[in-house]
Amino acid sequence: MVKFHADEYFCPTCEKLVSAGYGLNMAADNIIEKMHEILNAPFISLEDSFDSIKPILGLLQTGYYALVDTELYPLNGNEEFFWKRSNVPELNKASCPIYGGDGLWSQPIPKYIIPTQPPTRFNRNQVEFYRKNDNYRAIAYYLEGYLCGLIDGHHKAVEKNR
Repeated sequence: MVKFHADEYFCPTCEKLVSAGYGLNMAADNIIEKMHEILNAPFISLEDSFDSIKPILGLLQTGYYALVDTELYPLNGNEEFFWKRSNVPELNKASCPIYGGDGLWSQPIPKYIIPTQPPTRFNRNQVEFYRKNDNYRAIAYYLEGYLCGLIDGHHKAVEKNR
């Protein structure tokens, strides 16, 4: 989904090299594309959303996950538009916590998004649809630091960035 290129030594405050992991649209029998209608339905509640995205959750490794309705910025963690991220490794400030001195660390929480689809999939009509209908949510997977991989909602994020 997203590639982290880190050194082997332990350095919790060192920025990691991050590159977009384009290709999610080709993975898992293209389950995201098959769910297009469900993913583009208006948001009702977190409970309804959970039931709707069960096929996507089935792609995750077995474990415990939290489903959260939160606001993410349409930026890539380096104060740039999220779709500017390429699949060439670049240092990303949002890939690690910040050390504040005296043993105090920032608390990394989901805030920024990294694309899982290339910008060539951009569709102006889809953005216009979300501009007129704003009761929609994107789906992102928390990765590390302050970064999330945007699973579905690239056009929703473009509209929110305007």
